[in-house]
Amino acid sequence: MTKKLLLLAGQNGLGIRTRFSAFLPNGGKVVDDSSADATPRKRGGQGVTAMNTDCIVGAISVESESEILMITSNGQAVRCPVNNIRETNRGSKGVKLVNLSGKDKLIALSEVIVLDEGDDESVDTEVLDENIDSNDPPSESNEIIE
Repeated sequence: MTKKLLLLAGQNGLGIRTRFSAFLPNGGKVVDDSSADATPRKRGGQGVTAMNTDCIVGAISVESESEILMITSNGQAVRCPVNNIRETNRGSKGVKLVNLSGKDKLIALSEVIVLDEGDDESVDTEVLDENIDSNDPPSESNEIIE
């Protein structure tokens, strides 16, 4: 099983990849001489700093083998493997994910999902072969256009 990490991306094109346990007291480590456990922080609704930026545009759970797709306000789309983004601590400024020019901003972040289309093609081919082999005339919905 691979380790999942939290990827945060800011509007300024910077991002961080951090452990989920970084949001627990003591980084999720239980100290032997302390009676505290690794429960989430109780901050009275004020929260903790996740990333040092003005605006976060995306937060996704990723594996080291994953790829992400980033889109800017000028329409630039950038695909990047997650392992190129080094793991940092919560609250850091981050690393550069995408080069932005002028007033361009990062507006979207998504994980790239690879579809296994090889299985679907074999099913489509079998159905096509059955239709060609049949002696029935084509119906209106399966009309052959030459």
